[in-house]
Amino acid sequence: MIESYSASSLRLLQKDKEEFKKKYKMSLSFKHTNEFEKTGNVFHKLIFYYLKGFDVSKMVQKLSDDNKEVWENFIQSGILKEKYESVEQTFWIKEKSDKDFFINGRYDAILKEDNSYIIYDWKSENIPQNPEDDIQTVVYLYSASKLFKTENIKIRYVALKKLEMREVLFDKNKDYQKIINDIVSNDD
Repeated sequence: MIESYSASSLRLLQKDKEEFKKKYKMSLSFKHTNEFEKTGNVFHKLIFYYLKGFDVSKMVQKLSDDNKEVWENFIQSGILKEKYESVEQTFWIKEKSDKDFFINGRYDAILKEDNSYIIYDWKSENIPQNPEDDIQTVVYLYSASKLFKTENIKIRYVALKKLEMREVLFDKNKDYQKIINDIVSNDD
């Protein structure tokens, strides 16, 4: 069987091999969704439906007052006025190294500008502290370079509550494939 790795599973494998085995190999993890995760899921769905042109007014009505304010500020920011190439695009990239495996994930939104691509990733609160080195950045930029056959790519993290944005450009001097392969090699 060919293994499949997401940014989340690679992050856990990199951090704690035993917890990775329990969660992804032995399926011993019980999902405990906290309020932070629930809020993130609600905003992802809300943005998805909004960008697809659906009426989201009933969803907005169900938000807490604080989250309604976050939503209104986010809408007014203009970020969602872009003409996105795709929304919630799933990817599967087959890798061949010491062992064959897939890298998988989902881009929240993709914007194409001229000959370059911008991958959007919505964060309800915080952008990764060091996004240049974050495994999600590595996986997303590498996978996008394979999918779109270009290195003219950047990832744009957007923190909804803070209306903060941070971009990371594809770095031609960074060996994304090696970073991923080194983590996967710990999964024996």
